[in-house]
Amino acid sequence: MGTLRVGVVASFDFTRDDEIRRWLPDGGELEVRRTAEAPADNLTMVSALSDPAYLAAPVRALCDTGAAAIAYACTACSLSAVRRANAPCGKPWSRVARPER
Repeated sequence: MGTLRVGVVASFDFTRDDEIRRWLPDGGELEVRRTAEAPADNLTMVSALSDPAYLAAPVRALCDTGAAAIAYACTACSLSAVRRANAPCGKPWSRVARPER
């Protein structure tokens, strides 16, 4: 079995990589890519971070790493934006890749 690589798109100010890493199975690798900086105003920031234009670059970068799954670590923003941004990977965004045992 190969290494399970999990990708996470996080906002530009995300600092909790280690918390996510500890949820990976033994031998799993975490790849984190951050969005571009967004405006400081809360409503404007949430709107920007749910825009596929902000997510496309980090999602494409994660696709290039061979990540088996990509998640968006932002509870305030729409997951539909990740679905649209993930289209270039050519993989179904809603399926979770499970390693063979």
